[in-house]
Amino acid sequence: MRVLMCPDFRATNPYQELLATAVSSHDITVEWGKHGRFALLHALRQKPDLIHLHWSAPFWLDGRPLRSRVSALRFLAELLWVKRQGVRLVWTLHNLHDHERTNPRLEHTVNRQICRLADQVLVHCTAMETAVLQTYHLPQTLRRN
Repeated sequence: MRVLMCPDFRATNPYQELLATAVSSHDITVEWGKHGRFALLHALRQKPDLIHLHWSAPFWLDGRPLRSRVSALRFLAELLWVKRQGVRLVWTLHNLHDHERTNPRLEHTVNRQICRLADQVLVHCTAMETAVLQTYHLPQTLRRN
């Protein structure tokens, strides 16, 4: 199985490298994806079986509200296209909100749609599971890991 993890924040966050090392021992090839405009479409060239999304904001958040909205629509369209190509989507929801809370309403909308598109949403504790269930009302996609 080929898994594309994105965005690649290994330089500042050791979690991704530790996870990649652990899953690689199970006959899973881990590759790394970028973020930004059309990054997921470009990632399809690597022919992943699964995209493991860790954070959504780097794909769509911009300092300007209108650009963020346009980028969010583009990002969600990319996710839809990836899914239509038969690539599974897993999202580890590390935080309910981006640390900076730059555009909370748009972020809520984007995250809710990602939850709907994801084949699996992973969280790391019961408190986060409860928060996600209350925030996005999507128990069928949620699994604590």
